[in-house]
Amino acid sequence: MPEIDWDITPGWGGVTRLARFAGRRKAKEWNLIGQLFDAATAERHDLVNRICKPADLDVEVNKLVQVMAAKNPVTVRRSKFALNKAADLPLSGAMAFEIPIRPFANKPGRFATDGMEDFARPETRAARRKISKTFWQDR
Repeated sequence: MPEIDWDITPGWGGVTRLARFAGRRKAKEWNLIGQLFDAATAERHDLVNRICKPADLDVEVNKLVQVMAAKNPVTVRRSKFALNKAADLPLSGAMAFEIPIRPFANKPGRFATDGMEDFARPETRAARRKISKTFWQDR
């Protein structure tokens, strides 16, 4: 976090969000000293999800796109909204974001009933989950 050497306070969560991810001690160290760190350190402190070689970046991004494109876009959007909003709330308030809503419940089409039907039929559920099962397995 080099901002201290430029006489400015870090923005974009460099103070508040960094402390939540890496802890107050590391956030203070990085912000007050102006220490820079490598990708492995960022991964170890949960500042990034994954690291890869620069030559592999396009392949890894394409894998991510394939996995995300296979999901119900409304469910992805609602889940992202809930994750973003609920993460900083007390648990009692955050749980309100988890009230299940079936997207397109009254409209025909792929997303109207597929998820609920797959939940009831293990063989189709397994087929739809196959692409997610081996994607970015943690070490």
